[in-house]
Amino acid sequence: MVKVSRAKAAELREEIFDATSAELRRVGYDAMALTAVGARCGLATSAIYNRFPGKDELVAALIGERLEPVLGRALDTELASTWHERSMIGLVDGDQQCVLYELQLAARRVAELRADVVAFVDRRLKSALAARRDAELEGRVRTGQDPRAQVLLQAAADTGSYLLSLASDAPTGGMASVDQVVRIALTRVPWSTPVASGRAARRRPDPGPAVVGPAGLDDLGQALVRSAAEVFAEQGYDVATVAEISRRAGMTTGAIYNRFSGKAGLLAEVVDQVTGPHATEPLALVTSALTSGSAPAAGRTIASLLGGAQEVELARDTSLRLEARHASRLEPEVAEIVGPVQDHVVATLADNVRRAQSSGALRPDVDAEALAWWFTSLPLGVAIVEDALDAPVDWAPTLGAVVRALRTQPA
Repeated sequence: MVKVSRAKAAELREEIFDATSAELRRVGYDAMALTAVGARCGLATSAIYNRFPGKDELVAALIGERLEPVLGRALDTELASTWHERSMIGLVDGDQQCVLYELQLAARRVAELRADVVAFVDRRLKSALAARRDAELEGRVRTGQDPRAQVLLQAAADTGSYLLSLASDAPTGGMASVDQVVRIALTRVPWSTPVASGRAARRRPDPGPAVVGPAGLDDLGQALVRSAAEVFAEQGYDVATVAEISRRAGMTTGAIYNRFSGKAGLLAEVVDQVTGPHATEPLALVTSALTSGSAPAAGRTIASLLGGAQEVELARDTSLRLEARHASRLEPEVAEIVGPVQDHVVATLADNVRRAQSSGALRPDVDAEALAWWFTSLPLGVAIVEDALDAPVDWAPTLGAVVRALRTQPA
């Protein structure tokens, strides 16, 4: 065995971390293979196993040696900046943050990951709460809100935005206006404080809802779709197998291949039948909440769309939405339905916001496209963020404050 210097060993370790991060961003945790990691950094797989017993240990080392000292410090600083005049200013390395999102997504069902990821998030939460307490003592915080909701709101939206971007293009501008509205909702600046939108987001064309699954499925096909929905929600797309799906449906795998292209075709049909038809249902509730009734009542209405994870059926639906977005970057057949459905939701909500702005109900200096993307991303991000917490968050008062900050005549 060839010995290497300590400096060279440290350099190789960093190269392995770089390659691991790139693979996590490309395919996610479950689909990441150490052979692919080795190929990225020009090492034999055995060279990686010489340093790490397996994938779990490699990722644990990545969290402890790369994410914690670098990303963790940057996140702590950025979250603390929320309570100052310059807030949410992009201090964080985007690639590293995407790695964290992938690990949070996987930790929902991978026990080996969960402890490390939860510990990382818990440290960020404690640091953010400490910064918020200092700001409250100085009179800079709007009281009457759940402190955890205040410090986690934008983090949840950022997480959800990443998940949406796996299937659609994120807005290229306008998010600064939304960030500033959130800051108005959290801190004691005047409600009517103008926001600077910067470069406006490109208006998203509405492709209309997509329906791409096989038409006229027989009873066996419908049973397979129901079985697939259960397995994908429980195990995730990467781990799920057609054998398990067919077993639960009481059939052979041949019944799947006679009706679908395979696992990807089944997920596309699940999205089409199970999650697609309900994708636009929250739009009317969000639009109505933004423009009518009291702001606290509006906050409760919007929060109800985030709290559905307490119910079994809605928890399954959330898991399917997350898995569909993950799979869409790997499977064109899934992307063909997830992307258009998602774009339709964002475009419809953005049009609703523009109409409300034209009528004078909502402030005109907030970018409608960016705001629609923010509200669409929030439920997915909340599902990920809350999974790492030991108790539910009361989002309603904070969301009510966001609504009040958006209205031209706060109520």
